[in-house]
Amino acid sequence: MIWKVGMPNLGHMMDEAMVAFADYDTICASVERTGRAVVVNEATLTCSVASEISATIGERCFGFLDAPVRRIGSPCVTKPSTPGLEKLAYPSVDGIVETIARMMPGRRVA
Repeated sequence: MIWKVGMPNLGHMMDEAMVAFADYDTICASVERTGRAVVVNEATLTCSVASEISATIGERCFGFLDAPVRRIGSPCVTKPSTPGLEKLAYPSVDGIVETIARMMPGRRVA
């Protein structure tokens, strides 16, 4: 599933829930067009879907990358059960937007 990001020429957001069925042709086409990739996952980054997709992007699309693939995920901590702490244990929209903005040349993070 692909969604166009609301910023022109920025890229696509793809929902790749399962690595085995990831659409790497579409992912590589997006990397070729943008020169960048950010992979977001609610799991920790070690041994995660984000790690596998990032590694595959590096292997298949290396020549098109203008910057390293960035992974965003949860810290390696015990998952909390309270709503207040849950907000700290998972990636936030603000954190994702900030990471993407830092990857863009000539863009300043507010």
